[in-house]
Amino acid sequence: MCERDGQESELPAVGARLDDVGSVSSGMSIKYLFWVRTKPAIVLAQESEGPLTVNQLRKMAPMILAMTAISIAYGQQGQWAAAGNPTAKFMIDAERQWAEAACTHNKIAQKILADDFQGTSPEGQRYTKSEEVSDTADTSKSAKDCRLIDAKVRFFGDGLAVVYGSESSVRQAKGGSDQSRCLIWTDTWLKRNGNWQIIAAQDTRFDCK
Repeated sequence: MCERDGQESELPAVGARLDDVGSVSSGMSIKYLFWVRTKPAIVLAQESEGPLTVNQLRKMAPMILAMTAISIAYGQQGQWAAAGNPTAKFMIDAERQWAEAACTHNKIAQKILADDFQGTSPEGQRYTKSEEVSDTADTSKSAKDCRLIDAKVRFFGDGLAVVYGSESSVRQAKGGSDQSRCLIWTDTWLKRNGNWQIIAAQDTRFDCK
């Protein structure tokens, strides 16, 4: 509600037709936008230059819509997956298979990586889906004792999730000796057309315990 000339009037809803806003806000104009508990609000105030015209309101529509979109995105607070969540179980199993791919040369990367996937290797190099599929299929780079150490899933709304995890393997060093390799990583999953796939991955090497 907004008080005007000693009377209360209803504030128009964000997303109401601009013609309706113009009629409701007769004698008032939009003064500024601000946040109220993560939701955008429109504050109407008396202005000496008179009410805004419909054309002026139309020009402000993109900003109002953007504020609404930001509010919706901001409202998608992350939540850790509940125990037994089937989607989280699927993701963790897929991550396990990907962690084992250097040993088993399975084709899980072909399934779970999006076509526009972009990864960042521990060496600081970018790589694509096709490069990862080719790399994990190369038997000359076989490792052993590949295992997923841990993985936790955090959902951000219905279509975005981030999996935080770590893995280890044993690889052959240049001198021929075995060398443990431990990675901590963050993988971003996106749901498209009903299917969950990884769109980005960031891996960092750390000292194995």
